[in-house]
Amino acid sequence: MDPRSDWSAPIYSCATAMKAYIMDVSFLFNGRKGLASLEVTKAEPRTYKSNATTPLWAVENTDMQISDVSPFWALVDDKYEHSPNMWTLRRDHLYLPAGSGFLGSMYMGVDSSPAAAPGTVLAMLYEDAASHSGLSPDALLDYGGSTNYLLYLQWQRISQNPVTSQTMLNLIWTDIMANYVMGVRSTIGGADDLGSTTAKVRVCQLRDTIKYDMRYAIPGIAFLAIYILALVLALIFLLLGKARLQQLKVLLNQTSIGRAVSVERYKGASGIATSSTKEWVLKYGDDDIGIRKNIAQADTPQDNVMIRTPAVCKPLMQQGSPEDSERLSDETPRV
Repeated sequence: MDPRSDWSAPIYSCATAMKAYIMDVSFLFNGRKGLASLEVTKAEPRTYKSNATTPLWAVENTDMQISDVSPFWALVDDKYEHSPNMWTLRRDHLYLPAGSGFLGSMYMGVDSSPAAAPGTVLAMLYEDAASHSGLSPDALLDYGGSTNYLLYLQWQRISQNPVTSQTMLNLIWTDIMANYVMGVRSTIGGADDLGSTTAKVRVCQLRDTIKYDMRYAIPGIAFLAIYILALVLALIFLLLGKARLQQLKVLLNQTSIGRAVSVERYKGASGIATSSTKEWVLKYGDDDIGIRKNIAQADTPQDNVMIRTPAVCKPLMQQGSPEDSERLSDETPRV
């Protein structure tokens, strides 16, 4: 550090105001892993088409000092818009009014009421959770990260710039508020059901379902389409008499190498290509067929084929001397 050198460090100040508004939230839950399977698919503030559909907010008029009471606030029916005991405002949101809860009155009996809870939790945030860097008897909880390394890394990550730094207090407030209040509403607890002992409740049965991604079925669908097309064409040929099993068997027999050589050798004989396998074996099955190695030097395709009778033939794949190969070539009649 150089003497008389200038050093600077960013200092962030925070000011908080709380606003209440209605949001439309959509959830997706498959029920396999408990709350880990719960997914928020959409969360956005509700929009209103006209002033008549905009909600009416009301704040209790207590005629008392802020330090003495936390006034109640809520959505009210339109018939209370001009009530003398409350201030009303028709708007899509409401900034929460000041009250004793904002002054840090911790753990009082009224602190968890809907009116006082947000301000009380905010007081906890600024006076206790955010003012103590470590766990101490006066601190609500260690939010500084001295005993929680993962929390310390999170604060280190989001404190790099002012945009993300301003979310730190919001995250702490949300964490405390989520454990501080819990909304409960009875099915028959409405103002219009005070004299009723029964009520209709909408119940949905949950069933285990399996959803298949059709993108993975594209290869199977393509194969099925080709298979059905081939099957339809085969049935058409079968009905028109263009295809018979006997014809298919004849065509398959003609793909045999032995039958193709027999047809080439006995050109004058008839029925070689169309004869049954049993007939062909009886007449031509004993012929021994060999293929010359010097195919490129043959004058005609027939020069490459050698046929011997079984009495004097040797196995085609038997290894012999060059003299035997020469003698076999000279003694074999050409076709």
